[in-house]
Amino acid sequence: NVFVKKSQLDKIFDISINKYTITAIPELSLINNIDLIGKLKNLQTLTLNTNNVSSLDLTNNVQLKELTVSSTGISSLDLTNNVQLKNLTVSGTSISSLDLTNNAQLKELTVSDTNISSLNLINNAQLKEITISDTNVSSLDLTKNTQLEELYCSSMNIETLDLTTNIKLKN
Repeated sequence: NVFVKKSQLDKIFDISINKYTITAIPELSLINNIDLIGKLKNLQTLTLNTNNVSSLDLTNNVQLKELTVSSTGISSLDLTNNVQLKNLTVSGTSISSLDLTNNAQLKELTVSDTNISSLNLINNAQLKEITISDTNVSSLDLTKNTQLEELYCSSMNIETLDLTTNIKLKN
């Protein structure tokens, strides 16, 4: 086990948590308590890929820019305070709703293999890349996403999609 002094918490910027290991940069190889993440106020990147986690509190991680949550037992995700978030991936979770209203800086969004049935992306005008697959999403309004360059949709129930305002769309 690696013990972290309270004074060292501000020096942790990136964490990747996989099934068997938890690594943090710089120079940490094991963190035993997932609640510690909330105390890392300067955390900018978090990758969480383990089914041993059922809840995640990111309220105090206001510097967070990149978040990947996949193959977890998490059923809800509150990103209200993560206004600097630029890249978000939610995959293989039981999350059924995702409020991205406060995430206006979001540039890349991937949502796959979830129970999410609707996505409101109206406040996410800076989105450049969206990937949505294997979800219950049945409608999607992309009219305000004028910066959108790449859109990948598969295994969804969307019948029509208005892309007339997405003039930068390449794929």
